[in-house]
Amino acid sequence: VEPLQGLVYACTERVLDVTGDREIHQEPSTSRLPPVRSIKAHNHFLRPRHYRRPGCFSVAPVIEKGAADFFEVEPPLPEGVRLNRRTGDIEGAPVFPGSSVQNSVHTVCANNAVGTTSCRIRLDVCIGTLGLTLLRLRTVRSKERL
Repeated sequence: VEPLQGLVYACTERVLDVTGDREIHQEPSTSRLPPVRSIKAHNHFLRPRHYRRPGCFSVAPVIEKGAADFFEVEPPLPEGVRLNRRTGDIEGAPVFPGSSVQNSVHTVCANNAVGTTSCRIRLDVCIGTLGLTLLRLRTVRSKERL
């Protein structure tokens, strides 16, 4: 087991349809055409392989050196968003009543038997009308003002 070094999360921005219909943001290589019906499986739609559960997002951590046994976050993430303690993935869909904007900063720690590394993340959530939510997550640089 080697010491951990360099925990970061890629900057991620998503527009979610939290009514459960679909995730609005699509990867650049994804066709913007409607789903195609499968000839062999009637009433089932073919979906791209990267398709996520509707209305949710997920972002995985990157550790420069070492392997983490478990992850922790302080303060707790907003309701509906969770940290997978085993993988470090931050996933879910924020839940707030009505339209609202919430900005928060959290410290995520990766731990193993030899040590700990951490990073601060900023989570910006804007829940609008019609079930659309803008979510942005990014690692905060050490000298950056919040």
